[in-house]
Amino acid sequence: PQAGLRRLLLDLGATRGDVQDWHDQSGPVPPTRCAALWQSLLPAQALGDWRKPFTPDIAGLTRLEAADQQEEAVAIALALRGALEQPHARAALVTPDRQLAARVAAELGRYGVTVDDSAGEPLADTPPGAFLRLLARAVADGLTPVALLSVLKHPLTGLGLAPAACRRAARALELRVLRGAAPAPGIGGLRAALARRDPVPDIDDLVDRLDAGLRPIIRIAARDDATPAEALTALIECAEAVAATDEATGADRLWSREEGEALALHLSNLQAALPLLPAQPVATLPGLLDASMEGAVVRSRRALRGREGTEHPRVQILGLLEARLQSAELIVLGSLTEGVWPPATDPGPWMSRPMRTAAGLPSPEERVGTMAHDFAMLACAAPAVVLSCPRRRDGAPAVPARWLVRLQAFLQGHGAALDQHPAAAWARL
Repeated sequence: PQAGLRRLLLDLGATRGDVQDWHDQSGPVPPTRCAALWQSLLPAQALGDWRKPFTPDIAGLTRLEAADQQEEAVAIALALRGALEQPHARAALVTPDRQLAARVAAELGRYGVTVDDSAGEPLADTPPGAFLRLLARAVADGLTPVALLSVLKHPLTGLGLAPAACRRAARALELRVLRGAAPAPGIGGLRAALARRDPVPDIDDLVDRLDAGLRPIIRIAARDDATPAEALTALIECAEAVAATDEATGADRLWSREEGEALALHLSNLQAALPLLPAQPVATLPGLLDASMEGAVVRSRRALRGREGTEHPRVQILGLLEARLQSAELIVLGSLTEGVWPPATDPGPWMSRPMRTAAGLPSPEERVGTMAHDFAMLACAAPAVVLSCPRRRDGAPAVPARWLVRLQAFLQGHGAALDQHPAAAWARL
């Protein structure tokens, strides 16, 4: 793991003896834990050192073995939540797996813990981003029951009513019209289905408000020469109308806070580019939105829904780069599987390995070495460290990370083993 640092010292004309300790080495982490990690991760030509007598002290280092990705996320959330029972204790999940980070953040939300994810949140998955995408999909699908209910039940939908009243009317519309045989497409189909039943004022009022709110985009959809720029402008106008409540305008609800500002900036840039595209059906708008938001993230600090507060000050979700030089009382290293941590060593489709070497580019294996260094340093950065690897990933057996396999083999050869963390059993219970 220290090969990169060794090359740096050689390039500087320095040796290991020139490096001084930054801080006092005495602390809660046993020095023998670090020694065990350095020994287990030696290169192949130095594995003869494994035969030398060694008594590993790996107190505080445990293994979390969950059945699958979801159980891993639940177990990690329980472990992080358990750390908060200790006064002033800090806890962190470190992983390059964004799916695991999102799952753990959602599970922590069950306990009222909003966690700071250093990688941010995909813009398409934020409340205003998801609302806009659902609205575009509902219009493109002709207000089919599933697409329409996805919009009506979204927290940002108000249609000029109080949120509770809007949700109540949406549930009544679902029970009365949208279950069973689907009505004909569009607002006309909804009205025809309602006409065959006894009138209910709340439902009729909801459909009238929906008709008024969606009228701009429906007019655009009826034209053959409408451009994507016109469709997006109409969609934004409709989104503001549908998001309005009896107390706040749709613009105030959609474009506020970090995620609203990020979406507004994104749409502004998109509107500047859309005039270059020719006329297209409105049905292409959902795909256009999805493609344009791909890869866009927002680092949001939304308050907890229904209560005041921001991210918990003692829990974090970090990527490998952000976790360097960090410490905590509990660190969970998540998704320690081959292909994730470390990633697959693919030189890419354009240059072979000899071509990369001739061009002076680093080999793909150098990234593996860097991630091994992150693993080794983080495993020594907290009194309690949990090494997590699920048995199955994406429905297939998962291969544990090579350094996790090496560590277990080294410990087994010296009569020791990693203790199992109880969080996986907690999750199953």
